Amino acid sequence: MGWLGSRRDSILIAAFDGKSWRGKAFKYRGGTWEAAGKAVETASRNNRKIPRQVLESAVSLEAKRLRLLMTSDLHSVTMELPEDADREELHTALAYEAAGEVGIDAHILRVAAVHAARYRMGGEANVMMTAGFESTLLEGFVRECDQAGLEFDGIGSLEMTVLARHARMGEDARLLFMRRQSSLYVVPACENAPFTFYPLPIGTDADASEAAAERNERAAKRLAAHRDLPLRVVTCGRLEPARLEAVRLMTGDGAEFLVLQEFEDEIMRHAAHAEIGDTEAGCAFVGPPPAPRDPHRAGTWLALFIILLAGLYVGDRHYAFRRDLERQEAREAEWKKLVSERDKARNRLQAVNSRLDAVREKDELLDGATPLPGTLGPILAALTSGTPPFVRITEIVQVGADQFDVHGVTRLSEGLVQLGDAFRRHGLIGDFNNTALATGEQEFVFHIGIDSDQNENAVAARAAARSGARKRGHPE
Repeated sequence: MGWLGSRRDSILIAAFDGKSWRGKAFKYRGGTWEAAGKAVETASRNNRKIPRQVLESAVSLEAKRLRLLMTSDLHSVTMELPEDADREELHTALAYEAAGEVGIDAHILRVAAVHAARYRMGGEANVMMTAGFESTLLEGFVRECDQAGLEFDGIGSLEMTVLARHARMGEDARLLFMRRQSSLYVVPACENAPFTFYPLPIGTDADASEAAAERNERAAKRLAAHRDLPLRVVTCGRLEPARLEAVRLMTGDGAEFLVLQEFEDEIMRHAAHAEIGDTEAGCAFVGPPPAPRDPHRAGTWLALFIILLAGLYVGDRHYAFRRDLERQEAREAEWKKLVSERDKARNRLQAVNSRLDAVREKDELLDGATPLPGTLGPILAALTSGTPPFVRITEIVQVGADQFDVHGVTRLSEGLVQLGDAFRRHGLIGDFNNTALATGEQEFVFHIGIDSDQNENAVAARAAARSGARKRGHPE
């Protein structure tokens, strides 16, 4: 059949009945095969070459594939088919069983086969009806189709197709399918006989010889043996009046006569639906022999498979290494960021330590020496809190270890008394002298010293203040 995608391609069915070829194209629409275009017919008795008119008709009707129905002798084979074998394996088994009946060697025989029970006329389940064709015949058809741009599907038995249609019309009736020189006679199973089919030596062509008369007489006796069963006669082409009368004498009254062309569309549609190589369809088809296997093909596919696996492995490792590289680059970037933050933190720590060292150095300096003379602090405190109005201090001069002279001017004499009281309140002792100025002001000088007890108390207080400041986390 080809690939799944080609099963619904348009198809041309061509039938050969021994006298002529008839072909009709079919297209798949709405779940069924429908006839497309008119039938083509050409007279020919050559069954080994497809007429040019049939091939040209297939091309003009845009058919993609070609199937053939040809007359052939039917044979029965009794065998059980294995269920797990594929179609070509089944065909090989059938070919070896049918080779003796057909008279063709199994290795050059192509067999179309169907279970006899499929016709529902009493055939046994293990009986196969077969039609044999030479493989060289099919190979020639393949070449002709290739030249015409068609795909050759396969070949089937015209007798099986007619029998399938006959069984659908009436399972209990006999069938006489008359070809040009011989006929197929099929009898359904009855009480006294099983399902049988065999050829009869009578055909549609008239023959006035003595041998023909004897054949007609033998055929008439065969037909008379089952006269109680209905009979349907199908002929390939219309019979001449004289031949029709002679056949009626052999078949007896009551026989139904049909011409194959009257139901040609029906059997061709059935043929379009059939599966190539299937043994379940009443219209059995067989395809051309499979192409011989190339001994290098397996090695080629194996090499391609190995190359594909190698490519997949290389691609996978490349992807894995690339991912590892990206992860390492990401880790490197994070590490550089961490190192940068660490360096910044180290620099900040160094700056803080430098500031702490400077503060400690200043603190030690303050603890180790008195920055100002002991008497100067009380003097400044007394001046800050006790300098009276209209008194201006002009100069403070140290004249000894704890001796200072405080110079100033004032407009009121009472201011000198008030300033002296302020010094005494801060533990300062001393005297002063003053001089009147031409401006009306008095220039004065206080000679200041400090009481020793007051001085020790002041020093202790300053030391305690510095100690408390260090405990609070900052210098005094």
